[in-house]
Amino acid sequence: MLSGGALGAFKLECWGCVEADPDCPKCHGTGFVWFQRCPSHYWEPWVGELLQSYRDYDERGLLPSAGSMEDQSHLWRKACRMIRLADRLHRQRAERDARKRAKREVGG
Repeated sequence: MLSGGALGAFKLECWGCVEADPDCPKCHGTGFVWFQRCPSHYWEPWVGELLQSYRDYDERGLLPSAGSMEDQSHLWRKACRMIRLADRLHRQRAERDARKRAKREVGG
């Protein structure tokens, strides 16, 4: 905890659960994971390279070529699964939020 009772410097939606699950070990039911430091502190150059590689694959169908990431194809495939999971969770949250907004508009 930061001084003054603040939870952290910034928060991200929990990647461990779609809803605010009280049993989630990451967010403990809040739906958010709090961080004490700037996100750039957690970022390493290889993460950007990996995301660019995935973008090349997703948008243009380009797979890693020999001599670059091919030796690390297992890690790349695992990262692709993680990116797809994050995208699916983001879409589920967006759909849930749209349903809640629609429900409020009908009821209010």
